[in-house]
Amino acid sequence: MCGIGGFISSEGRRSEVDLIKINAVQEHRGPDSNGVVLMEHGAVRIGFAHARLAIIDESSGGHQPMKRGDLTITYNGEVYNYIEIRSELEKLGHTFSTSSDTEVILASYQEWGYECVQKFIGMFAFSIYDPSRSKVFFARDRVGVKPLYISLYDNEVLFSSELKAIIQLLGAKKSINKTALSLYLKHGYVPAPYSILNEAEKLEPGTYLVLDLDSMSTEKNKYWDSVEHHLKPKLDLSDEEVMSQAETLLLSSCKYRMVSDVPVGVFLSGGYDSTCVASLLQKDATSKLKTFTIGFEEQEFDESKYARDVSEHLGTDHTEYICKEGDMRSLFESLSFNFDEPFADSSAIPTMLVSKLAREKVTVALSADGGDELFAGYSRYDTYLDLRSKLQKVPSAFHRPLGKVIQAGNPLLKTAIPKGAYRRSLNLHILSDLLASNETRSEFLMREMSALVPERLIKDLQSGGVHQDQRSAFATTIHRLDGLTDVNAMTALDFETYLPDDIMCKVDRAAMFTSLEGREPLLDHRLVEFAAQLPANWKVRNGEKKFILKQIVHKYVPQSIMDRKKMGFGVPVHKWLREYYRDWLEEMLSPQALDHELFNVDKVQKLLRSYLDGDRMSFEIIWSVFMFQVWYHKWMKAVDWNR
Repeated sequence: MCGIGGFISSEGRRSEVDLIKINAVQEHRGPDSNGVVLMEHGAVRIGFAHARLAIIDESSGGHQPMKRGDLTITYNGEVYNYIEIRSELEKLGHTFSTSSDTEVILASYQEWGYECVQKFIGMFAFSIYDPSRSKVFFARDRVGVKPLYISLYDNEVLFSSELKAIIQLLGAKKSINKTALSLYLKHGYVPAPYSILNEAEKLEPGTYLVLDLDSMSTEKNKYWDSVEHHLKPKLDLSDEEVMSQAETLLLSSCKYRMVSDVPVGVFLSGGYDSTCVASLLQKDATSKLKTFTIGFEEQEFDESKYARDVSEHLGTDHTEYICKEGDMRSLFESLSFNFDEPFADSSAIPTMLVSKLAREKVTVALSADGGDELFAGYSRYDTYLDLRSKLQKVPSAFHRPLGKVIQAGNPLLKTAIPKGAYRRSLNLHILSDLLASNETRSEFLMREMSALVPERLIKDLQSGGVHQDQRSAFATTIHRLDGLTDVNAMTALDFETYLPDDIMCKVDRAAMFTSLEGREPLLDHRLVEFAAQLPANWKVRNGEKKFILKQIVHKYVPQSIMDRKKMGFGVPVHKWLREYYRDWLEEMLSPQALDHELFNVDKVQKLLRSYLDGDRMSFEIIWSVFMFQVWYHKWMKAVDWNR
């Protein structure tokens, strides 16, 4: 795990100073060593920067940027099957001078060109300068575990692991992408290919981009597409075959992610996903697996007891820490630096805390993300099916009139909904909008169920109204899912959107905040492809979500230990804003702080008053605007609020 970056620009425009700046602002990603290299290609100057967290081949042999022949690479991530690939390359005549996976990537590129990415099992983002072809090759892993931002602006190319490096090099030449802002307000994150800036984008997962140095033109190619695997015919296997193949793939994926020259541990929440990973790794281990969890003083957020029960049953070396309010509040105030785009997923705070705890004993931690997307674990899938069922009971001729009636009554209906029923209230908004819509019902419902806030609730918030998205997976993928069952369609959409742009972003930034490498065993592309072709009844059976994963876990941990209500990895930010940060909240949402004219100030002020008066319905919007404002004043205005 490292931080990469660089530039491709006209000679004399950029220098080594810019590369040093990139490494300095991303030093937390790679504190062990750093390097820069400048290269000339005709009138074009190419600069690569690298901040290294040494995981495989801790010697100087793994130093980057790395050269092999006339190729130069800067690379972030791990290719877990590099030993097998190296062996294959040696049989083809290649020799190696290091034991690092970085050199294997370069040799793979020499042998197979752009298609080398098809060989890799792992997580990666890298750039290779190839002078013989007059090309620079950028690639990102299939699922999007590792980030890569690219700026194609003002006749130069900038790239980096985190947007903050590009922001620094752009200086004053940066502006807000209003479509990205609309998507952020709706979902709580900015989906690829957008970034919050007009001047930069995310390279999408499973994609490579080739820059021609002679014309400075680019070509983008999608080399892996999860939706294609969802659309393939479903597997026709016996129950025994499904269970056997699933467990074999899970075990292989977990073992690959233990490949390291430094200590490795596992985040353990006590839920099915992390218990599955810990169980498979501990069952044949000769030493105790290191596991980590955090708990909370507030019982409604505390999962530590469940993690402790699982650890005791499996016999892991378990570390637990009960977080105090002050622990979380101190990290809350650093979110705008660590998440250098607006980010409204408050579970980033406990993820940063558990990363900090693990880093005291290990350098690599396995995080069991992806189980909900692969095996249909989210409760909103139940809600989706429930709303679809309700819709089918209403004759189509009454859809729009009934939707208008509910919309007109929403203010009254909202006041009748008891506290704690926030999601039911949102569902009412979604149902009313669905009935009143002219859109395809399933597409509308999938998009709205994936949102943090229904679009109608934010349409008057942004100056100029909601800016329509035409490029993210929400716009390009939903129509491709028509032939799938409801469950498989929802999981496919979440895999393309919420997983890479919220969950993977959160885990990457939170782990890198403490210079910890996070690995994702449930997101091995071989397992993803298998799960995509599973019939829906292996994911949800008789109302039980994650059916297949639970059957595997119950082989190692009794169901009596596992049975409990699913909990999110949450923190009481609703309470914090009102009780501890009210002054800061009011300051950041004041007309003076909103002078950028991106929001309707009167609408924001009205929502703020409603929230402070106790309206729970206003919280998600207020939280999103607040986090945007904190980010904006950090990165766009460079204001230090001393918080």
